[in-house]
Amino acid sequence: MRAPRLLAAILVVAVLLPATALGGPVTQAIRKCKEAKDAYEKGQVEEAITLYTEAIELNPKHADAYFQRSEMYRQLGQWDKVIEDLNSTLTYDKKHVGALRRRGDHYLYHGKYLEAELDFTAAIKADGHSWRDYLSRGRARAAQGHDEAAMKDFSRAIEEWSGAYDAYYERGKLYLRMGKPKQAERDFKQAIEQSSQHMWAHLELGKLRLEEGEYDEALKLFTKADRYSYGKYGDGLFWRANTYKTMKEYERALEDYSGALKRKFDTPQLRYNRAAVLYELGKLEEALDDLKLAVEGDKDNKQYAWALQRVEQMLVKKKAAEEARKQAEEEARRKAEEEARRKAEEEARQKAEEEARRKAEEEARQEAGDEGAKEPEDTGSGDQSGGDEEKKNEDDEFINPL
Repeated sequence: MRAPRLLAAILVVAVLLPATALGGPVTQAIRKCKEAKDAYEKGQVEEAITLYTEAIELNPKHADAYFQRSEMYRQLGQWDKVIEDLNSTLTYDKKHVGALRRRGDHYLYHGKYLEAELDFTAAIKADGHSWRDYLSRGRARAAQGHDEAAMKDFSRAIEEWSGAYDAYYERGKLYLRMGKPKQAERDFKQAIEQSSQHMWAHLELGKLRLEEGEYDEALKLFTKADRYSYGKYGDGLFWRANTYKTMKEYERALEDYSGALKRKFDTPQLRYNRAAVLYELGKLEEALDDLKLAVEGDKDNKQYAWALQRVEQMLVKKKAAEEARKQAEEEARRKAEEEARRKAEEEARQKAEEEARRKAEEEARQEAGDEGAKEPEDTGSGDQSGGDEEKKNEDDEFINPL
């Protein structure tokens, strides 16, 4: 009896040893996952993918290996592979909360709101006390226009954790959409109280102040929103520019709009607003460029199209006026040159005449001088001439007696 039992025990050990103590596929897969994690922590993402792939080859049902590899693909932006691995994870572990959340986030980011809602609902069922799951499902529902359901989710997230600042912020936005600015303001302030550097809450509160005409307070809030974006987003600059534009401080508005563009905050609305500021500053050509981009980005916006047409017409008139001005200046220049030429010719003629007159007078003086310098000829009968003169005088007396 003992021999058959001993043989059976030996066979069992022989079967089990390769899978456990002797390092079977399952154990080797676990080891590969650990090596992959170490590689990832060293920043070797590609190497980590290779090791997770080897783990999956060793154990094709290793749900967590698929899940961890999906994160590697996410960091590389290979979204198709991300979703493929998350699907595989949930194939082998339908209640894998991490995979449900990650796939839900993926769907939410890519605008697949219904799919996101379903995944977060499944995550809530698997882990019913996660405020983040309620928050994320609320976002998915709000994006679908299910405001009441979304409101309940945001409120539930706050119940689960009173410090859920993003839930306050999202609920505040929902209140705004429902036409309840006071409740929205309360939630935005609460979000800031829970997280003093909450950029988006500062931004939304600033919009409320701008709408109320409290420009100085709006500028402060938008400045904080920009500060807390740490140079990543242009929203704070865009709204601060809008405030300056409303205050007619166009140079400052232009500076902030341009700053937002440098942060890749490029929207048709920004292009239109900046065009309006450039128009006020008399920079029509630059305004035209922005309006073209605004219309290109929103072809159905009639206001953008009308503004573009108006500026184009103004530039045509400006060009015509500029050409007319240039022609007038050219004509004036031509006339001035003609007058200068005529005047120069007249002066030259007068100068030539004056020179000729001067020469004539000089010649005349020289001739007169030459004649005056000649002496009378000496005939040797000086006394006789005196006698003749006396005789002539006597004849005159005889003819004309006193």
